[in-house]
Amino acid sequence: MAPIKKLNATNFIRRSPIRRCASASGSAPANDSAKDVRVRCASDGVVGCGRGAAGSDTSVLGEALCTTTPSCIAWANSCYDTTARRPRRWRPSAKQTPSVVVSGTSSEWESSTVTEQIPAVIVKTDGRKRRWHQHKVERRNELVDGTIEAIRRHGRYLSMDEIAAEIGVSKTVLYRYFVDKNDLTTAVMRRIAQTTLIPNMAAALSSNLDGIDLTRAVIRVYVDTVANEPEPYRFVMANSSASKSKVIADSERIIARMIAVMLRRRMEQAGMDTGGAEPWSYLIVGGVQLATHSWMSNPRMSRDELIDYLTMLSWNALCGIVEVGGSLEKFREEPHPSPIVPPRES
Repeated sequence: MAPIKKLNATNFIRRSPIRRCASASGSAPANDSAKDVRVRCASDGVVGCGRGAAGSDTSVLGEALCTTTPSCIAWANSCYDTTARRPRRWRPSAKQTPSVVVSGTSSEWESSTVTEQIPAVIVKTDGRKRRWHQHKVERRNELVDGTIEAIRRHGRYLSMDEIAAEIGVSKTVLYRYFVDKNDLTTAVMRRIAQTTLIPNMAAALSSNLDGIDLTRAVIRVYVDTVANEPEPYRFVMANSSASKSKVIADSERIIARMIAVMLRRRMEQAGMDTGGAEPWSYLIVGGVQLATHSWMSNPRMSRDELIDYLTMLSWNALCGIVEVGGSLEKFREEPHPSPIVPPRES
């Protein structure tokens, strides 16, 4: 076996006549014996790179090390058996499908499908780094969960010293995983969104509910998530950092796009114009978020009343959209007289 050849500070490549893991479509130019080869991961970009003999069945284009993202590491493990230290056949998944991109000075050649012409780069990761990264992620989540429990019990005004004491660790441990209190606060917001808000919203949108029941269910998910966690919510909203604002914006964007997908699908089935699905979704999400925030600050009505008021507005807006088939042109052409106000009851 040839010695390891150093590419740069973090990536190493070893040439050896080992079995191919995947191949790229087409065939490489016959005269190009050495090409720059990259394995592109559909979700994370370039995974690794190496040098090898393009088009050769007996030589491997390379094994590149990439530990930049967890999904890249997962992809590498699906292609390379780090325990047995030998390659195994890679099977593409729906989430991540790599493509081999070959570029050279004499010609440009690119492919994104799998055939039997060129062996793909085998991506290998350092098992110790992967395990350490996973340990840090799990430990960080444990500290965030402990922080949420502490806030539930003692309120939103806890200091870092009090949070550390409640969790049972030193403040030094907290600062090992979080830059400052703002960083911890942002992590709390992200954790609640990832474990409660977004999964519950996805469940509501994929349910068998329809019409006004679905509208109410979607609104209830957000209101209940906030109302069931009053102290963690106030703890998060008291933080004015840019990172917290980004987490909130990211969560709203995810939910708005989920609603937009549902609207488009149902409107397409009815033969309606779907051009306004995205702005309508953002209007619903933003309106519900602001109304719920105001209600949390000054609850002048019950939770069910808030949900029904928001459902009233959202449902009637959706009915108006259906009346014009979602068409902006039709909406502009039709008259819009003021509604008749019912007489007061004496």
